[in-house]
Amino acid sequence: MNAELLNKIGVALYGAHATTGLCEALNVSPRAMRRWLNGANDIPPRIVFELRDIVADKVVTLSG
Repeated sequence: MNAELLNKIGVALYGAHATTGLCEALNVSPRAMRRWLNGANDIPPRIVFELRDIVADKVVTLSG
């Protein structure tokens, strides 16, 4: 996953509050999230897997 995709997913899930929403949902600091979003640090694999689960849960909620 890259920063652009992380940002797109965040906006799709949390709108204007994407960074805050992602931090809360993934239990990470705003500083870590900013570093991932600006490409300064790689996004850890655990974040990718957790985010996949969050998106899957949202799809189920929207489908039902």
